[in-house]
Amino acid sequence: MLKDEVYAILKERVGEFVSGEELSTELKKSRTAIWKAIGSLKKDGCFIEATTNRGYRLTERGDALNKGAIERSMRKKGVSIDVYKEVSSTLDLGRKYALGGEKGVKVIVAESQTEGRGRFKRKFYSPKGGLYMTVVFRPETNAKNNLYVTAEVAVAVSRAVKEVCKTDTEIKWVNDLYIGERKVCGILTEAQVNLESGTTDFVSIGIGINLVRPEGGFDKEIADKAGYISINQQFDRKNRLVAKIVDEFFDIYESEDLLSVYKEYDKKLAFKGRKVEVILGDETFVATEVGVTEDFGLKVKTDDGKERILRYGDVSLAVK
Repeated sequence: MLKDEVYAILKERVGEFVSGEELSTELKKSRTAIWKAIGSLKKDGCFIEATTNRGYRLTERGDALNKGAIERSMRKKGVSIDVYKEVSSTLDLGRKYALGGEKGVKVIVAESQTEGRGRFKRKFYSPKGGLYMTVVFRPETNAKNNLYVTAEVAVAVSRAVKEVCKTDTEIKWVNDLYIGERKVCGILTEAQVNLESGTTDFVSIGIGINLVRPEGGFDKEIADKAGYISINQQFDRKNRLVAKIVDEFFDIYESEDLLSVYKEYDKKLAFKGRKVEVILGDETFVATEVGVTEDFGLKVKTDDGKERILRYGDVSLAVK
């Protein structure tokens, strides 16, 4: 798309003016087409100055998503990327893509969601300012080997946030990232399994990250639990973060080095050594979080000294 090509040139020379004639010549497009592409980038949230006789200049403000910028930052090849201003749910779009029979890795990214969801059909608050994405791929392994994908994604996202945002996060079993006692990222992994062959038709990984405090704050339901990565927006952070998450995940997934993932996951485990409330269906109890097993079960110890390993369920800090 032309606007992505224009963005690429302006980003390479960020802070400098690039004339419309130069853009037109380099991209072999008319000045009118360049002007329309600039207008489209501005609508996307890019801060571009236009000055007569000097041209266009991208300023280091804002954090707009841009397909071309993501592609140029990503090492992983053969990835198809769709970028939206607002969607109902990136997971829903990912599922539609997969059920349509499309092949290859698809990444769907949005500035906001109207119907974002988390585990147990909970609503996932998805205002502007955050990053919402789904990665869809078709595994070449059997279903059993995909049981650890959620843990691999959590480690990948934590690594990416550290690299791009310079921020350390912890992993709350099984699929959230925390800073202190506040959730900054939710991860939801879905898969369609072929029961006859034992293979996985596709895997969809939904990721929602609170990059900044949303305008007006968080919904009352989550205001005392939700957190964010940093106070201010950072130039081109979303694009770099999307690319880094995809690269880190497939590096981990394709290496099949579960032992290293386990060690990193356990080291970053939130609430270790603290009292947590465990919900297992109709059963609720308080226990001390011990750590994770090598196959990512959660080890907890109840007050009577018994150790249990959780394979499903939900945990949260116990009320003090």
